[in-house]
Amino acid sequence: MAGRPPKPDRIKALAGNPGKRKPKAAPPPVPSVEAEPPADDFAPPCDLTDAERIVWQAELPRLRKMGMLKVTDLSAFRIFVEAMVRKTRAKTVVDAQGLTYSTETGYVRERPEVKILERAERVIKDFMKELAMTSKSRVQTAATMANRQYALPGFDAPPASTMAPASTGKAPPPNGGPIGALRRHLQ
Repeated sequence: MAGRPPKPDRIKALAGNPGKRKPKAAPPPVPSVEAEPPADDFAPPCDLTDAERIVWQAELPRLRKMGMLKVTDLSAFRIFVEAMVRKTRAKTVVDAQGLTYSTETGYVRERPEVKILERAERVIKDFMKELAMTSKSRVQTAATMANRQYALPGFDAPPASTMAPASTGKAPPPNGGPIGALRRHLQ
């Protein structure tokens, strides 16, 4: 095929009609990147415990309101819910019996619940980072989006002119890097 390849319909629709020429035919409607799934897709699985079901029903509306949770994230959300319940149970034991216990020979040991608590907190923190639920992750997400301002849904790489140069080992200029891009974006 000779000549320039045709533009995808999404890009044509986003560009509008820059030459103000009369269109040949109405362009096809641009589908949304991810349509909002039906509410029953977010129903708690039937094999959750009562405590997990309570956490699911408490956390799900908040995350959906923020627009951070999609159907594809539900398996990770389930791990988050289970970790929240494990954390609560382990914290109850640690609060009641302390961080340590004494063995029969008199040695002081850390309770196993402390490790369970730490592991659950790590899982929760990772999930929160993944869905931009912490201040730092929101700033990083905003900086990433500022650096990828030319990226369109369904296209991963920005044009070559917007890509950052390779690292030279020097400190970035005051207005360079992701923070600089975020500052420029917010001005």
